[in-house]
Amino acid sequence: MKIVLSMLFVVFSLFGAQQVQPQQVGTLSFIIFKDFKPLKKQEAVIYLKKEGTLVKVQTILSDDDGYAQTKLEAGEYQLQIVAKEGKTPLVFARKNFTIAAQYESQIIVALDSKNEVVFDDAEAPSITQKSTETVVDKKIENGFVQITLLSSEDQKPIKDARIFVKGLDVDVVSDAKGNAVIEVPAAKLTFLVVHHSFSSQSVEIDVVAKETLGKTIELSPASMELEEFVVLAPKVEGSIATMMAEEKKSDSITSVIGSEQMSKQGDSNAASALKRVAGVTLIGGKYVYVRGLGDRYSSTELNSLPLPSPNPIKRTVPLDMFPSGVIGSMEVQKSFSPDITGAFGGGYVNIRTKQGRDDDYVKISLGVESHTSTGKEVTSYKGSSSDWLGHDSSYRALDGELLKQITPVVGEAKPKISSISDELMQSYTTQREYSKTTTKVPYGTSMNLEVSKNFTIADEHEISILANYGYKSSSEAREYTDYDYILSSDGIQVPTPDNTSINNLYKTDIQHGGVFNLAYEFRNFDAKYTKLYVLNTLDQTRDIIGTFGENNSDEHQTYLEWQERELDVNQFGAGIDYELLFENRFDIGFEFATASEYVPNDVYYDYRKLSETSPYAFVRNQSSMTLSNRTTDDELYSHYLKNKMMTPFFSDEDYIEVGIAMEEKDRVGRVNTLRVQSKISDSEIGASPIDTILTYEDPSKLDYDLISRPKDSYNASLDKKALYLKSMIKPIEDFYITFGARKESVEQEAEQFDIQDNVVITKNNKLDFEKLLPSLGMKYSINEQNQIKFSYAKTFVYPDFREFIDSEFIHPEFVAKIAGNPELVETDIESYDIQYGYYFDDIDNITISLFYKDMVNPIEDVRTFTTSTLDRFSFENSSAAKMSGFELSWYKNLGFLSSYLEKIVFSGNYTYVDSEVTLTEEQKIKYVTQERQLQGLSPEVLNLSLTYQDDGRSLNLSYNKMSERLMRVALKNGDVVLGLDDYEIPPELLDFTWIEKFESEALDS
Repeated sequence: MKIVLSMLFVVFSLFGAQQVQPQQVGTLSFIIFKDFKPLKKQEAVIYLKKEGTLVKVQTILSDDDGYAQTKLEAGEYQLQIVAKEGKTPLVFARKNFTIAAQYESQIIVALDSKNEVVFDDAEAPSITQKSTETVVDKKIENGFVQITLLSSEDQKPIKDARIFVKGLDVDVVSDAKGNAVIEVPAAKLTFLVVHHSFSSQSVEIDVVAKETLGKTIELSPASMELEEFVVLAPKVEGSIATMMAEEKKSDSITSVIGSEQMSKQGDSNAASALKRVAGVTLIGGKYVYVRGLGDRYSSTELNSLPLPSPNPIKRTVPLDMFPSGVIGSMEVQKSFSPDITGAFGGGYVNIRTKQGRDDDYVKISLGVESHTSTGKEVTSYKGSSSDWLGHDSSYRALDGELLKQITPVVGEAKPKISSISDELMQSYTTQREYSKTTTKVPYGTSMNLEVSKNFTIADEHEISILANYGYKSSSEAREYTDYDYILSSDGIQVPTPDNTSINNLYKTDIQHGGVFNLAYEFRNFDAKYTKLYVLNTLDQTRDIIGTFGENNSDEHQTYLEWQERELDVNQFGAGIDYELLFENRFDIGFEFATASEYVPNDVYYDYRKLSETSPYAFVRNQSSMTLSNRTTDDELYSHYLKNKMMTPFFSDEDYIEVGIAMEEKDRVGRVNTLRVQSKISDSEIGASPIDTILTYEDPSKLDYDLISRPKDSYNASLDKKALYLKSMIKPIEDFYITFGARKESVEQEAEQFDIQDNVVITKNNKLDFEKLLPSLGMKYSINEQNQIKFSYAKTFVYPDFREFIDSEFIHPEFVAKIAGNPELVETDIESYDIQYGYYFDDIDNITISLFYKDMVNPIEDVRTFTTSTLDRFSFENSSAAKMSGFELSWYKNLGFLSSYLEKIVFSGNYTYVDSEVTLTEEQKIKYVTQERQLQGLSPEVLNLSLTYQDDGRSLNLSYNKMSERLMRVALKNGDVVLGLDDYEIPPELLDFTWIEKFESEALDS
C-alpha cells in the first residue's frame, strides 16, 4: 500500500506542479483542416506586434494531424498562413491572438468543401478540380505578366510579397524592386497578392499568348487588427484529441484508444493497445479481463456488430487477430447502456475499422523482429511447403477416407475401425513424418500494405476506398520447469517435488489478413461496406522430459501441434438524417460472418525408460501415440435497426433512441482421435524414431484404437433477440440524465452426439431465458474542466457452447483435459459506477473511478477429479460474488515543467480490485480454499508510459505489471487435501518502441 500511495503522490504532484511554477510563457496550438480533415506540412508564420510593426518570430509546420504547437512569451501576436494542397495554394489567412503566461491559445483554420475560406476578408485561390494538377489545353499557348508592387502610402516597392494564380501551381515572390515575371496560359486569370504587412488584393488579368503584359498593383498597409479566421469543431479519425472528446462526451464510463495513440506506442494489434486501458488485464496476450472479470464476462464487436470466435473454447474473439493497421479506434465501455448487448459483465470492446481518408496514398511498411531466443537451436518437425502462409495444404491431415469412416453420423452405426485392415490403417497414418528434427529460431518478419483512394462525382457524391493487408510471422522458444508437489497426511506440502519435468516449447505464430472499406456519402445519406479477413495459425512443438504420475514414470513426451483459426466478416451499414416532427437519424446494419478452427492432426507420443540406465523407448503396451483431428465451424448472421429522434423537451440535446437487434449463430464441431500402441519387442525396435515404429514391416504388431467418442462431436445454435429504448434529457444546464431498458432473450441449444443401441443419436441440452435490463446514467459537467459520471445497470452473462457441452478435449495451451458442464446457468450482474474527470485541455486529463458489482451464479474455471496423469479442468457456477475497486488514469504533457519537455507525454493507469466469492454447499465439500478472490483476477494492475513525439519520430517506453492471480483451486477428498491452489505470477513487461517515418519528396510531388 505504501508503494501505491507513493505512486499516487507522484502523479498528483505532477499535476499540482503546474500551479506553483509560474512562467512568463504561454502556448499556441494551431490546427488546420480542409473538409474537417487535417492538412499536413502547412507553414504558418508568427509575427510579434511591436511598436506598431510586425516582427517575424518563428515559423511552425503542421504535422500529420494538421497540428502544431509552440511556446511563446506573453504578448500580442499575428499568425499568417498560405495553405496549400500539394503545390496548389488554397487560402491565405491571418489571425491576431494573445499569449498569456501559463495559458493556451488555440487557432483553428478550416476550409470548406470548395477549397475556399469561409470568411470574406480575402479572396482566396481555390481549386476547380479535385486533382492538385492543373489541366491545360495543349493548344493554348503561354503569355507573360510582369507585376510591379508598390505601397499605396509612399509608392515604395514591396519586396517578398507572394503572388498566386487561382487554379494554377504558381507561388512567386517579388524581388527588391517589387517586380515579378510570371509565365501562365493565355486566358483570363485571377492573381492574388499576399504580404504580411499589407492587405491582400486580387486582380483579373487577360493574358495574351506570346506577349508580356505589365501590371502595377498598389497595396495598402494592413491594419494590425485585421484578421481572417473562423473557429470550427473538426473531427479527426483516431487522433488523441478526438478520442478524449468522445470519452468526455460519452454518457457511459468509457475509454477510447485511437489509431494515433496506437501508432505512437508501437502497438501491433488490438490486444497490445488495450493492455494500457485502465482496468484491463490481458491474458495470454490476446484475451481481455476488464476489472478482473474473465474473458467470458467481456464481449467484442466490430463496428457495433457481434463476432464469432475462431477459438471454440472462448466466447470472445482473440484480440491479437486484429492488426492495428485496420483499426481506426477502439471503444472500451465499462458501464452498460441499453444500445449494447445485454451479455455484459463489465467490458464491452467495439473495434471500429478505419474510414476513408481525404488523401490518396499507398503506404508500405516492413518489419524485422528479434529477441533473446532468436538463433537458438530448438526441437521441431517437418511441415508443409505452405506453412509460411499459415495453411497446411493437407500435409498433416489424417486421410480423408479414414475420416469418413470414423466421423459419427446421426442415425448410422457407431464408428469403429475394427473392420479396417492393419495394412490400410498403417497406410492412413503414415502419410506424413512424425519424427523430431532440430532447427534454429528465425527472425520474425512483418509486412503491411495500405491503400486509400477517394472519388467525387458531380461535387456531391463522395466515394472513399481503404484497403489494408498485413502479414506477420514470429517465432520464439521458451524453457521452463514444472514442479509437482504432494501433501503429507496432515495437509502440509512435502518440500521436495514428487515429479519434475523440463519443458521446451517452440512456437511460430503466423497471421495475415486485412480489411476493405468502401464508403459512400450523398447529402444526408451514407453507407459503408466492410470486409475483414484474418487467419491466425499456431505451429508448436512441445518437448518434455521428466517424471509423471503416482508411479513417477520417467518419460520423454512430444506434442506436435498445428491449429488454423480463421475469421471472415462481411458487414454493410447505412444511415440517413431526416426530419419527422424533429431531427432524426436512422441506421441499419447487417453482418454475415464465419469463424473456423482447423486442426488437421495434432500429435502426441511418449517414450519411457524401463530403468535408469536404459534409453527412452516406445515401450510395448505402455507408450502410446495419439492423432487428433478437430474442426469447428461457426456461421453468424446479425442485424440491427435503430432510430434516434431529437426531442427538445428541456434542451436541444435531448433525444429518444429505439432499436432492435438480432443474432443467430450455428456451430458444427467434430473431433476424431486415434491411438496407436506397439506390440513390437522393446529390444528389437523400441528406441528407434517414431516413424520407424509406425512403418514397421508387420502392421499387425501395431494396435489402432478409436478413442474419441461420439459425444465429443456436437451441433449447437444460438438465437438472441433484443429490443431497447434509450433516452437522454438535460433538465438543467450541464446536467444530463440517460435512462432506458433493454429486453433481451437468449435461446442456446446443443445437440450432443451419443450412442443408443449402437446407433448415433443426439441428446439436446438447452438454455433459455429472457431478461429486462434497466439502465440509469447521470453526467454533470461542473465546468469545462470538471466532470462527474454515475451509472447503474443490470446485465447477464451466459456460458458459451464449449463450456456448455459434456465432452473432453486437450487444452491447446495447457497440457490438461477440458470438460464442459451442461448444468451451467446464466450469471446475473448488478453494477454501480461513478467517475470523476479533470480535463486540463483537449488532451491532458486525469480520471478516477469507483465501481461495485454484485453477481449471482458467477461462472469460474475449476479443477475436477481425474485418474489420468493429465489435469482435468471444467466450469462451475459459484453461489455468488461481490467485487469492488477503483481506477486512476492520467495523460499529461510535461511541457509545463520545462519547455524542453513539451514533446514528452507521461500517461498511465492503476487499478485495484477486491472480490469475494461465496461457494455452494457442494463446492465447500470438495474445494480446499473456502474464502478467496474470483478465479483469474489480478487485484492490482499498473501501466506506465513515457512517449516522445516529434515530426516523423516517436519513442515510447511502456511498463506493465499485474499482481498474481488464482488460476485453479485445489481439491480435497473428505479431510484429505489433494493439492495446492494454482497461482499465476504474470511477468513484468518493459517495452521500448522507436518509430521513424521516412518520406520521399519525389512521392509527395
